[in-house]
Amino acid sequence: MKKNISTALAGAIILASLTACNSGSSTDSSTDTTSGTNSGNGQSNATADALSKVFAKQTSVFSIPIFATSSTSDNAIKHAANIMAEYLDNNEDGAPDNQAVVDRMIENQSALMIAATDSEMESLYDLLPESDALQDLYESEIHPNGASQGRFDASLEEVLHLITHTGFASVYPQTFGESSGSVIADAMDIARGGHFTSIPSSYPAGAWYTYDDTTCNYSCMVTEYTYWALTSILGGQDFSGRYEEISHEWKLNTPEKVQTQDTAAYTLLTDAQYALPSQLPDGQYAPKSFEITLNETTATSSSGSPSTGTNTSKDSNEEDEPARFSFKDNNPDSNTVIMEGVINSNTLDDIKNLFDQNPQITTLIMQNVPGSSDDEINLLASREIRQRGIVTHIPTDGMVASGGTDMFLAGIKRTIDAGARLGVHSWSTGDQEATDFPRSHSVHSSYLNYYMEMGIDTEFYWYTLEAAPADDIHWMTAEEIERYGVLTD
Repeated sequence: MKKNISTALAGAIILASLTACNSGSSTDSSTDTTSGTNSGNGQSNATADALSKVFAKQTSVFSIPIFATSSTSDNAIKHAANIMAEYLDNNEDGAPDNQAVVDRMIENQSALMIAATDSEMESLYDLLPESDALQDLYESEIHPNGASQGRFDASLEEVLHLITHTGFASVYPQTFGESSGSVIADAMDIARGGHFTSIPSSYPAGAWYTYDDTTCNYSCMVTEYTYWALTSILGGQDFSGRYEEISHEWKLNTPEKVQTQDTAAYTLLTDAQYALPSQLPDGQYAPKSFEITLNETTATSSSGSPSTGTNTSKDSNEEDEPARFSFKDNNPDSNTVIMEGVINSNTLDDIKNLFDQNPQITTLIMQNVPGSSDDEINLLASREIRQRGIVTHIPTDGMVASGGTDMFLAGIKRTIDAGARLGVHSWSTGDQEATDFPRSHSVHSSYLNYYMEMGIDTEFYWYTLEAAPADDIHWMTAEEIERYGVLTD
């Protein structure tokens, strides 16, 4: 009955979209252009049509679509939309600063795709259309106001990749093109200490851009370099601990460093004729509030239509990433294990074997547990956790939902770090939602009995049914977590 809110469709890691390391912008034009073709001329957006069948939610910024899974919170989607809007309309007057760039992004059928985690996105790869104008982003790496906490908001990177790759590089190939000989590429070669078509065994002394991902080709390097230089100019890389985190790849993390040492990049990226952003987006776009719509034709069983049936057998979601366990710091003597993945028919045996073979385990960190595909096993495995006297914990970047939330409640002690997400929703039999059955119906008894065993007020069960339908998710507020006694401290 409890539905898994992670995707139920597997896929090989063959993403044809723009990731942090690929590109392929048009560079066949001999001169820069300041005009683009708007897809408003009547041609259909086949890419968007295809993505609407994969992702449950969507919005758009200046007609550039943003798609997201149902397990992605509305707040995360709106934050990404605000970041995109601020990049494209940096003066926030309600109109793009460079209309040609926006037109070209639309013409190229650009789109941003958001999932709760990287594993959830990976499971969708086989369903995505082939395109070099897509960019993925994970809610687990979105940190609004993260700099104040020493955390980088990946929205600032991934959204910018999409804009520069499918917009600026295409409109201005001689200047921002992602191939050898463009102005930005020449600047990058200076920053790297030479022209390298692949990652060198070591960079020359004095290089300040030393990217070392061997999967990243030359054009990918340009995409990354543009991001590093521009966000540093805007002050996005200048906060406590950030230099130590990124210096192996990029050393000019302040506006002053870029202006002084990388004069070519600074001169280009601050040239007013291109209308690049001059202020770092803060996720607070004034002119508009973005509305999120639901795609009823979504093909994924959890991200789009979780109400396809009760998940009581392994076969219903057999392609989900199954729950797996690893020791903290990869130390087999540790008393702490980390859990990631969907609770399935094997989880009970896995937990019993894990605890039997490692009696020192006292703590279960639930890093990313989006749900369960076998309700009966979920409750049995959860009872095993309680009987063993295990502590459950969700870290600050953790996400636990649906059946995973029920397992979290099994902890003899339960704690959650600030920033972690705990999600609830109703269950469905396919034709009927839980709320279609009267409270007296026996269909509710298994969960009511479980909550009583865990010392949780049964009102919590009724709350989960009302909080969100089976095809959606509600992320509990701090007040709700306290009200229903979810935490022990």
